[in-house]
Amino acid sequence: EQHRYSKELATGVVAASGTLGILIPPSIMLVLMADQLSLSVGDLFMGAVVPGVGLGVFYAIYVVVLANLKPNLAPIPDDIPPMDMKAVLAVIWAGELVLEHRGGRPAYPEGMSPVDLRDYGDATVAFFRRGP
Repeated sequence: EQHRYSKELATGVVAASGTLGILIPPSIMLVLMADQLSLSVGDLFMGAVVPGVGLGVFYAIYVVVLANLKPNLAPIPDDIPPMDMKAVLAVIWAGELVLEHRGGRPAYPEGMSPVDLRDYGDATVAFFRRGP
C-alpha cells in the first residue's frame, strides 16, 4: 500500500518465487524425489541449479519489463535516485568476472588450465576497467 504497487503483481511475484523454492538446492523436494527414484541427490541438485536460476532470472526480467511498460503497476518511489547505467554495467561485469573464475565449466572449453583462466580473467578486467 505505501509504495502503490499493484496487488496482482506483488501476489504473482510471491507465488512465482515460491515455485523456485522447490527447484533451487537445497530443496527437500529434490531429496524426496531422489529417494523415490533411486537417484543421486547430488545429481538432482546439480541438474536443478541451472533451470532454477534461469527461471529466477526470467522472472526478474519479466517484472522489470512489465514495470517499464506499465509504470502504474510498480511505480518508482519518490525517494529513489535515478538508476545509473554505469552502476548497472559494473554489476554485470562483476558477475561475469565471478562466473569466469569459478573453474572453467561449462562456460569454457574443456582443458582450460587455471593459468588460462587467470589470463582470461586478467584480460577481462583490463577491458572492463578501460570500458567498452
